[in-house]
Amino acid sequence: MALVSVFATAAVSAASLDIRTEYKHTNEQHATRIKMGDSIGNFYYSGELKFKGEDGAFLKDLQNNGWELDLGYRFKINDNWTIQPVCL
Repeated sequence: MALVSVFATAAVSAASLDIRTEYKHTNEQHATRIKMGDSIGNFYYSGELKFKGEDGAFLKDLQNNGWELDLGYRFKINDNWTIQPVCL
């Protein structure tokens, strides 16, 4: 399966913005996702919106393709190490 992905990421302080778009050659579908996140102290959060174009068209007649919400806490061990538990 061939996959082409283009993305841009920007970070200022602890905030982040991640924009990705992909084209799947096997089914000729375009898909895009935008993820925004920030943190307050050791608590972090982010939201991701996923969408696709109708009939796989690039940014045309956009439709919901799912979403995600990420919440968590970072435990600081020292100035160089943190632990970030993962829930599956």
